[in-house]
Amino acid sequence: MLGFQPEAARWDSKVHRIKVVVLNRPDLNVSFRKSYLAKTFKPEAPSGADPRVAELTEALSSPLVRRDIDLRLTPFYLDDANRDPVLTALLHIDASRLSFKEVDGRYKTSLEEVGVIFDSSGKPVDRFSETVDLNLLPQTYEQGLKRGFVLSRRLKVKPGCIR
Repeated sequence: MLGFQPEAARWDSKVHRIKVVVLNRPDLNVSFRKSYLAKTFKPEAPSGADPRVAELTEALSSPLVRRDIDLRLTPFYLDDANRDPVLTALLHIDASRLSFKEVDGRYKTSLEEVGVIFDSSGKPVDRFSETVDLNLLPQTYEQGLKRGFVLSRRLKVKPGCIR
């Protein structure tokens, strides 16, 4: 897997072509996008919004990746039994940067899980926020530091509302 981040000067609202070539390996099959639109998505925080909402909005609209805690989001789109679209999101959290406190032989911390769903025009159509309290036994804590943690969330969505 190959990642790409254009330089700051290339965020000019234009379409830019991409070419990927693997030299001297005719046995490889390479799949890649042929271009990208260098347009920054800038959702607006509601006026008088909670500072945490403003921070989330800024993080979502930034073309630069934040590395406070390494996260990996994997979305799965399916229809439920009523044929309504459902998004199941798996969020892998690298626990090595989390701050735990040892209390009575257990390792404790709290995480704020916040998400926003945007429609195709960039307007927020749904959001959620939840505090996740971890209270781990030493063995689970050690495994979490090595492997990370996975949170899952199931959301009903309307067609055209995923960005």
